[in-house]
Amino acid sequence: MHKKNRFKDHKLTVTIINANGKVKTAFNNAIDPEMHTDRKLRAIKHTTWGKLVKYLDTKFQIADKPNLDAIIPCSWVMKNYKIPVWEKSKDQKLNINGVPMIARVGDNVDKVHCIVLDVDGKAAPIHQFIGSHRHLQFFLHTSSNHKVEKGSGDRYRVFLPLKTPVSINELAERTMNITKYFNRAGEVIDDKSTFTKGRLFYLPGVASAEHVENYFKHYSNGFDLFDVMSFQTDVIKPKGKIQTHIRDKESPPNYVSYYDLSDNQRGEMDGRFNKSLNKCFSESKKKGNSASYRLAFTLRMAGAPIDLATSYVDQLKSLIGSKCDFNTNHQVKSGYSDADKKAENEEGFVDANFLKREKKVDDYQQFKTKVSNFSQLKELSA
Repeated sequence: MHKKNRFKDHKLTVTIINANGKVKTAFNNAIDPEMHTDRKLRAIKHTTWGKLVKYLDTKFQIADKPNLDAIIPCSWVMKNYKIPVWEKSKDQKLNINGVPMIARVGDNVDKVHCIVLDVDGKAAPIHQFIGSHRHLQFFLHTSSNHKVEKGSGDRYRVFLPLKTPVSINELAERTMNITKYFNRAGEVIDDKSTFTKGRLFYLPGVASAEHVENYFKHYSNGFDLFDVMSFQTDVIKPKGKIQTHIRDKESPPNYVSYYDLSDNQRGEMDGRFNKSLNKCFSESKKKGNSASYRLAFTLRMAGAPIDLATSYVDQLKSLIGSKCDFNTNHQVKSGYSDADKKAENEEGFVDANFLKREKKVDDYQQFKTKVSNFSQLKELSA
């Protein structure tokens, strides 16, 4: 780096998920607890901020987003953790030494060592973020789809090392106040899934050589590290039932939106959303137009706010790959509009009319059952 890093010896632990060309990076859901003992194979890296900056500065790939390497900025519990299983056999996943793998789920996260802001094109441009936060240490790089669509805003990620590693709960209790801080001079956090437990973030890269010129990176050698614990805990609103069919203006008083939920409740909802994403991807055909519409519709019925649904449909687009040509915003608006028009009550029942556009009326009863069961959410305990 051309700047001397003031905090180059600041210790961190991160997890690197390497793409293998066989399984899309996002589907690599197992962490090897012993990888940190092998210099060549380790995925869990005990490192320093200086080394991580150098790694990010030199890391660049040309590959479809689903096949880029990725990072999870956290450490994992090493005892009594949840173990992933093979989908068909249900056997536990083991490493080469027979040690159970660690499931890549929020409950297995030990400490968060970095916050990664994911700016998705609707918020502050890069130069504005740099100017407003030059006092902080961070590494910024553009996302793989930055400037790919004409007229789109800046898409980038910002790695901020934490002054002190924090637990998932300590971070979750302050996400609203942290969001307010970064949005103080204009919106920065436009992708609320930034704070999802154990979330994976793709490392620098672009899909094709023609987009290399769009790539931009910046290291800020600020005089301070970001301190999560300096923020007060968020004011918790009264608990209520999960709002499944969102009524923005006249919601019943015992209903709350996704962002009003407790951390445990949001975790339950995130799990449902991810299952829906994986199902739509596995059933996607050709260019993914029907799958993206179906995902948006289902997320609406499940109570996902539109910005979060947009993020999930974007993930679906990345998973399908270069053959995909649908417009994310159009698909989300279409799915949400149809869900609103066809909903009959607060539980989210729909009639068969919306399926006529896809000529799948015969499948309606089965689909309706799935949607109804999916959206009739009982009150979740914190």
